[in-house]
Amino acid sequence: MPVNTANLELIALRREAVSELRRKRMTQRQIVKALPQYSPPIVGPDGKPFSLGTINSDLKALQREWRKNAEKATADHVADQYESLEALERRCWGDNDMAGVARAIALKMKLTGTEAPTRVDQSGKVEITVVYEDRHLSTEPAQSAEDDQE
Repeated sequence: MPVNTANLELIALRREAVSELRRKRMTQRQIVKALPQYSPPIVGPDGKPFSLGTINSDLKALQREWRKNAEKATADHVADQYESLEALERRCWGDNDMAGVARAIALKMKLTGTEAPTRVDQSGKVEITVVYEDRHLSTEPAQSAEDDQE
């Protein structure tokens, strides 16, 4: 079945507008009302405004796309930083700068999350006072206030 490119173009146009309106902190209901106000109006093929469900689906698709882009950008950034640290470590080895080598290795470990967890000493003294009250338990039934008045 052939893909309806006009429909894909309408979806792309609508999602671009939804994205812009969401960045302006508009709610989904506000976005539904705002799309027909665009010039040209962004409405369905039948000329009616898009439903709240359609806008909700657009936002979910946009959030998946934004998350994917953020993960990729972060991964690229980490890769660039790692390569810079590799170059620094090579230079320090060449200069016989062992302190620099150690710093570069420590930074690479921190960047990649491979450094050992820091140990925290939680030993010490704790004073606990226990108060015990000896209560007499009786096998006789308790008297009610009415019994006392009789």
